[in-house]
Amino acid sequence: MMILLSLHCLFAENDYSTKSDWLLETKGDEQKFKAIQRQLRGFDLAMVEVGYRFNTFYFALKDKNYKLAHYQWDKIRKSMENGIERRPKRKDNSKRMFLDTQYRSMSEALDQKSEKSIWQEYE
Repeated sequence: MMILLSLHCLFAENDYSTKSDWLLETKGDEQKFKAIQRQLRGFDLAMVEVGYRFNTFYFALKDKNYKLAHYQWDKIRKSMENGIERRPKRKDNSKRMFLDTQYRSMSEALDQKSEKSIWQEYE
């Protein structure tokens, strides 16, 4: 009985699309742009990516894989810049707390490939 109920819920008519071309089926450019904007969201989505990349960055440092660490560090910057583009009010804080400070000093430490400098910057 539960299986039948579950199947009914899965395949019942609903108001949303489960197709992969949901955007193409959206009528009108304005509606498409609004749908895209909803999907990109604001700065919060950028911070999800920052968190993911920061975790990878940390383990790359632990493994002394400075090439991967630098790659992730640059992607963290790019994620924040993309978030700023979506939410310009976050620009000043992002620059003051990361882009103009920690990002630059850690980039320099990574360029030096000095384990001591890198971990000093990390902490």
